[in-house]
Amino acid sequence: MSGLGALWLIYAIIGVIIFSISQIIDKICIDNIFKSIRGWLIASAALSTVPLAFLIFSQELMLDLAFWTTLIAISSGVLQITAYYFYAKAMETEGADIISVLWQVLPLYGCIFGVFMLGEVMSPLNLAGLCLTVLFASWISLPAKRKALLTQLIALFRKPAFLYMQAACILTLISTLIIDQLTIHHASSELLFYYLVGYISVGVFLSIFALRDHGHLLRSPQTLKSILYEKRKTLMIIIMAMGSLECLENVGNYLHIEAYRLGDYAPVTAINALQPFFILLMIYGCRMIRHFPAKKLDDLICQEKTLAAKIPAFSGVFIGVYMMLI
Repeated sequence: MSGLGALWLIYAIIGVIIFSISQIIDKICIDNIFKSIRGWLIASAALSTVPLAFLIFSQELMLDLAFWTTLIAISSGVLQITAYYFYAKAMETEGADIISVLWQVLPLYGCIFGVFMLGEVMSPLNLAGLCLTVLFASWISLPAKRKALLTQLIALFRKPAFLYMQAACILTLISTLIIDQLTIHHASSELLFYYLVGYISVGVFLSIFALRDHGHLLRSPQTLKSILYEKRKTLMIIIMAMGSLECLENVGNYLHIEAYRLGDYAPVTAINALQPFFILLMIYGCRMIRHFPAKKLDDLICQEKTLAAKIPAFSGVFIGVYMMLI
């Protein structure tokens, strides 16, 4: 394999490692720093004003979309932050490794959409991959207690994390498809602008509710100043955590775009399904470091499932995603 031919693989693997780190940071932020989904979403929306500002001052930006097209582009941002709400709800109740597996169901919904909405035809290999992905993603999500199969399946479809992640995947797919379809006739920078407007508008809406709940602080500037002074270290941690998260995701997205440009869709997407393995490697690698707080690391991953259960399931999802898309 030539250097250029292997470049897509390098980009894809580094991108997956970065996304794995960002998922671990997400788990830490939701559980330990913000301790509320609303605060995490507001911070995410606030940081999205940075790329929006760059677009506003960009000379390439031309805002001339039709009214309904503008609304549709804005709705994609609203749908994406709503997807992140369900993702965060799932993160509250499950480990980062299992949530990472459930994210891999997204290509499955893409295939289903392609078959029923676009008239695409799936080969027997694609169907086998779809079945493998569903089987292993469902199996790793099943409750740990041994029960009858029907009882287990009923418990699975009642499990909050599993249901939340299905909603997150479906909403992310719809948001992505909206942007993909609009880019056929419109500039990417213009669509990104309105996408960010929709994304940030939800953050503004949530901020209004937060201010309503804590409005008494605004009426007492001295009290507010005192609280901000006491919480200054926490605020710095929040800014650093969310800032690093935003940077990581932007770098990861760039690397994945380059991987898709240089390589084939199926293997690049399948490599993305290796995220759960990298999360486990990072967690267990850190545990080997002396004086590292192992208990806090254990809280980041699912403790119900053993490695003997996780590794076959993660491998099955990886193979299934590749077969589904090849």
